[in-house]
Amino acid sequence: MSTMKALRANLHSQLFFIFLFLAAAYLGWFSFTRVPHLLETADGNARVVWASIDVNGHHQGDAHLIQSAGATVLIDAGSELDFGKLSPFLERFAIESLDFAIVTHPHFDHYGGFIKMLESRFPIKKLFIDTEGLSFCKDEAPWGCRPDDLTKITHLAKLNGTEIIDRRELLTITLDRATTLDIVANFSYKTGPIENGDINDSSLVLALNAHGTKVLFTGDANRALGVYLTNSHLASRRYDILKAPHHGTEGLPDNGFFVATGARIFVVPSPKELWHSDRSKRLREFTKDHQIKTLVNGEVGHVLVHFFDNGAFRISNVRETRSFKEWLKDQLLLRRNPPLKISRQSF
Repeated sequence: MSTMKALRANLHSQLFFIFLFLAAAYLGWFSFTRVPHLLETADGNARVVWASIDVNGHHQGDAHLIQSAGATVLIDAGSELDFGKLSPFLERFAIESLDFAIVTHPHFDHYGGFIKMLESRFPIKKLFIDTEGLSFCKDEAPWGCRPDDLTKITHLAKLNGTEIIDRRELLTITLDRATTLDIVANFSYKTGPIENGDINDSSLVLALNAHGTKVLFTGDANRALGVYLTNSHLASRRYDILKAPHHGTEGLPDNGFFVATGARIFVVPSPKELWHSDRSKRLREFTKDHQIKTLVNGEVGHVLVHFFDNGAFRISNVRETRSFKEWLKDQLLLRRNPPLKISRQSF
């Protein structure tokens, strides 16, 4: 009889600890998957955050969210087919509206997500887009640019009360007293100064200066635009972080461009398979030879860069977790795949 009591007591004790473990795991998963504000995802009082969102799925894609206490900006939004990767990020971090939406150039892996956002009546105050795009979009239809898409974006924006502004009118966006998003290159495909370029070379190039840290956003700049920037803008300016152009693939600027930026950290919006293919071999070897810290969305997930008052920055990553089972699996793999912890002091 005493043996039975002991067994029951032992069983109850085991069940109690199992319950505690499951409760703790659930609470951990709950907190992991629900963050109230993007700025709060770093220890310390971050002033600005940039999220390079992993929207790589059916296609490679770019989507870069920049947020301060006073403004939220989205540069590109990935493809329409991969909106299922952008939407959960916006929901997870309580991004409920945009002050500025920017399309760097009319290729569907950059503008497609905006179609879905506008269809769902997502509030966007101002949309900067190349209003000349329709005149040359047909040159790359259907694989790069689709004229019907640009017509749809314009139509939906008007229905939603979004102000449509030709991107050539974009000058400077001030996010806070020490953070600006400035124009570096903003050229027309047909009439700009870039010789022998293509639509990628009409990419809007932007510079973020966040409390002393400088980031260069390059769209899908190819060789022609890279040569122009190397000989002009980069002759007198250096950057801390580079958003790699054209998903790191062939056609991107010559290596001299990457040297000229001065950046020691590259963020590459590319699927893992594409980054490790022959198409990305040149940039992959360059970053290795020059000991550049390289963060590929397809490998590390969403990349978050927090900027602080004293000029410091901190980089971390967030992998999208869609279920409790996947979260538990992530916890078991953390020792082999630790979260990123990079700061200015690392360089």
